[in-house]
Amino acid sequence: MIITAKTAQVMGIENPVGETIWWNENPYLIVGIANNIMVGSPYSMDQACIYHIAKEQENVINMRLNPQMNTKEALSKIETVYKKYATGLPFEYKFIDAEFAKKFGEEERIGKLSSLFTYLAMFISILGLLGLTVYSAEKRTKEIGIRKVLGASVAGIWRLLSGEFIMLTFISFIIAVPLSWFFMNEWLQNFEYRTSISSWIYIAIGAVTLLLTIGVISFQTIKAAIANPVKSLRTE
Repeated sequence: MIITAKTAQVMGIENPVGETIWWNENPYLIVGIANNIMVGSPYSMDQACIYHIAKEQENVINMRLNPQMNTKEALSKIETVYKKYATGLPFEYKFIDAEFAKKFGEEERIGKLSSLFTYLAMFISILGLLGLTVYSAEKRTKEIGIRKVLGASVAGIWRLLSGEFIMLTFISFIIAVPLSWFFMNEWLQNFEYRTSISSWIYIAIGAVTLLLTIGVISFQTIKAAIANPVKSLRTE
């Protein structure tokens, strides 16, 4: 049989290869030791595992396909050999990576739902930001006209109208980063094998958020900045 490093640790054997152990009243020679793997739930710790040919499972064969060969072609050749020795029995197969991925089915569903609500929240935020920009520009129409008459540039007016929204976006980002990091880190602690949260993710999100904010507010602010000041100062 082959055992994992965890099994050797539990058994207290430093050099298990070549040792004979008894399992179900049968002697087994340990011919190799493998790295620990996740066998059951992704939330559980490493389990001690042994690998040997079980008589009650001789109808199951584990195979590693040649990575240089087309998968469809390889399966076709395997099926030919299988039907030669197992006449009348269906040829059924499963891929290890697909079976392994099923362990994270719940997380994938949560991820898809989170993405959906994230896009929805972004859409609502953009509409709200656009509405506030329009309202601010309309409210300060006469001020913009006076500033233009006094020599203010389009860039200066854009900074005047956009600065407040950019500052609010920056403050919200500063608040959101530690909260998101805390909850994401707590979620990762549920897994025995986990990655770490990289800082570049927050940098990228911050850059995208800033560009999105500037893009949304620039349309209306530049429109207000290039408007004819005579019309904005006209007495109603």
